Amino acid sequence: MDDKEKQIKEYTLPDMRSGEMLSEIVRGVKARNHAAILKAAMSSAKASVEIEGFRISSEMDELVRKRLSEQISEEEFEKAIMELLEGK
Repeated sequence: MDDKEKQIKEYTLPDMRSGEMLSEIVRGVKARNHAAILKAAMSSAKASVEIEGFRISSEMDELVRKRLSEQISEEEFEKAIMELLEGK
C-alpha cells in the first residue's frame, strides 16, 4: 500500500463530518463578514449622497441591499428605482 492509499484509508467518516462542519462554519463567518461589510458600505454611500443634499428613502435603501445581495437583477432594480422616483 502506497502513502496515498494509506491516507485515503485513514480518512474516516468522523473526519468527513468534521470537515463538513468546518466548511459550514467558514460559510457562516463569510456570510456575517459580508453582511458587516455591506452595512458599512451602505452607511458610507448613504452619508455621501445625503451630504450632496439628496434623501435616500427606506424603500431605496432596501432595493440597494437586495441588488447587492443579488436577490434582484439589475433590470428589476432599475425598474423599481424608476417607479419610486416617478411616484408609482
